[in-house]
Parts: sequence; structure tokens; C-alpha cells
Amino acid sequence: MKVKRPAGSVGSALTAILACAALQSCATNQRELVRPLRPLELAKSAYDGNVVEQLTGALAFEHACLLFRSDIGGPLLTPIWPEGSSFDGTSVKYHEPARQEQPLLIAEHFVMGGRRVTWQQLSAPSYRPFQHQCQAEPFLVSAVRPAD
Repeated sequence: MKVKRPAGSVGSALTAILACAALQSCATNQRELVRPLRPLELAKSAYDGNVVEQLTGALAFEHACLLFRSDIGGPLLTPIWPEGSSFDGTSVKYHEPARQEQPLLIAEHFVMGGRRVTWQQLSAPSYRPFQHQCQAEPFLVSAVRPAD
């Protein structure tokens, strides 16, 4: 018994295979540009002591991103912490050069000083995942203190 194949079935199969290969290639290239954030990852930069504004608010952990929500409203910010800072899931250890690390609990209010920057000013590829996933304006953190 002979099975009849519809005309063009080999061509259709070949087209499907090529399309799949092309999509896989695109996905591979996309993964290289934007990688998923690791748990408890912080955006970090060299310490910048330039304080242009001070904001009172609290940290929020949303979409695997550590964000800052100001008490006066406005957009969420992605804090860019000084190198040496770390996040353990409940608090940030803020590192300021030549000073003892200062832990900040996620639930507490504090004053964050520094300056807003654009993602274009932070052109290093290591910031792309934060820009893509967190989608909040970056803020270079220069100082923190409790909000009394």
C-alpha cells in the first residue's frame, strides 16, 4: 500500500525547519543582549559622591528588581549602589568608601542621596538587564541615612 504525500510536503517541512533554526538563532542572540537577573542582584557602579537630590522612601523588591519608591510619589527608581554593596533578600549593606557598611532593611524608611542619570549614561552592557527588566529610572546612590 502506497501512502500519498500532499504536494509540497517536503518543501513545507524544510521551510518549517529553516524557520525554527532562524528563531533559535534570534533567541540565542537575544539571550546574549539581555540576561535574566540573578536572585538578590544589585546594579552597582563606582562610588560617585555627587549628591544632587535627596529622597525619602523605602525599597521594594518587584519583578526580581530592588527598586526605590519615594514618599512623595513619582516614578520608581533603580538605585545604582556603590561597588561593595550587597543585598541578602531582607536588607542592603550600603558600602561607602572609607566608612563602615550601613545595613538598610527593606521595610524601613530612609533618605537616599545622589543623582538621577539616564540608562544611556550607564552604557556598560552589565546595566542592560536592569534597564530591560526593572524599567525604572536609574539613580546613582551617594549617601543613605535613616529617615527620622
